[in-house]
Amino acid sequence: MGITQVQPLGSQMRPTPLFLCYSSGLTGPGEVSRPLGESVSVQCQYQERYQGNRKYWCRGAVWRSCHIVIETTGSEAEANGGRVSIRDNHRLRTFTVTMENLRLGDAGIYWCGISKFGFDPGVPVKVIVLPGECLLRSLHKY
Repeated sequence: MGITQVQPLGSQMRPTPLFLCYSSGLTGPGEVSRPLGESVSVQCQYQERYQGNRKYWCRGAVWRSCHIVIETTGSEAEANGGRVSIRDNHRLRTFTVTMENLRLGDAGIYWCGISKFGFDPGVPVKVIVLPGECLLRSLHKY
């Protein structure tokens, strides 16, 4: 099963098939949202065969060219990188990515991914950062 990547309106390019297998043994929430300044945790579940593989969180609308934000070492040790951390739980076969102190610029398309020989499985997660109450109040004044 494949999905199609649609080009921006007005583009002369045809849709490009992306062969992402959602039955590849990796699932994610699809979309998460939290208010500005808070934290969000995203949990991705994988099949047992990927237990010892590195897991990662990458950002970008296109899977093949997304930028890795953080990754595990293949162990259960938590990896930290600024406001983002990732932890793998082999027993539950899940890895959890936490983004702290959310900023409006953190909104976008991210991917849960697993490093493996050949094509890495990945599933998209849309992160939505909701404007804070203070920001909403100041916008309504104008």
